[in-house]
Amino acid sequence: MSYRSSVLAVSAFSLALISFLTPNDAHAGAWTQAEGDHYAKIWGLLLRGGAGFDLEGETFETDTYQNYSINYYVEYGLIEKWTILSHGRPVGFANYGGNTTPFVDDLNAGVRRGFLNGPVRLGIEGTFGFRGIAPGRNLAPSNVDWTYAPAIQTGTAKLEGQLGVAIPNGWIALNAGLRGYTEEELTNSFVGLFQVGYTIRNKVTLDLHLPINLVLGEIETLNVAGSGETDYIGAGLGVSWWLKPDFAINAAFDGVVSATANSATPAIMFGVEVR
Repeated sequence: MSYRSSVLAVSAFSLALISFLTPNDAHAGAWTQAEGDHYAKIWGLLLRGGAGFDLEGETFETDTYQNYSINYYVEYGLIEKWTILSHGRPVGFANYGGNTTPFVDDLNAGVRRGFLNGPVRLGIEGTFGFRGIAPGRNLAPSNVDWTYAPAIQTGTAKLEGQLGVAIPNGWIALNAGLRGYTEEELTNSFVGLFQVGYTIRNKVTLDLHLPINLVLGEIETLNVAGSGETDYIGAGLGVSWWLKPDFAINAAFDGVVSATANSATPAIMFGVEVR
């Protein structure tokens, strides 16, 4: 079975699986935290593979590359319908061709403004931040014309609209917006996310998520890490097991349905959540 076929099969299995589940509280787009309430998640990410998507969206073989990072996401209810948030990768290591570099990537802070009450929610979220690697470090061997760098040093800003619909014991969320960069070599992009979540007996929550990143221009640089300019459509399944009402362990599997200038391997994540 090809890689793409495998990802589609996993996605189809995920859809079939969550159709039998029943959900709980959602920490998803358009919902805001009540004043003084919080939600936080910390997780490790592992990505290891030997293939990438080229500038035509076709897969090609590479030497083995690896990417490990510690990630976080935090929300806090400032006042009614206003939630402040932060997320990023403060610690990471990437390896390609025997070369390893540490990196700090995608550190962001922002605010979400919620609208409406009841089963349908609307939100507007704005964030700003920084992406970068250790200065002067390049993992690309001298005999290849593409790079495997975790990020490009640049400031970032994102503005997106959010729609949330509560369903019996679950939620459906749709986010869409634009991301811009201070680095002139990077082109702005459209970003989106579709998410469906369910919970079993207030204990196990599953969510199917489909992230999208589409560059608003032509992609000219092949970066297998996908942290530069990339067209990306993904599919992932996350599982959270709430051992206590305010503490959970989680795991997720994220794959690539189609992409340009990106890695062609799934990512595996493990972490904890508190609320």
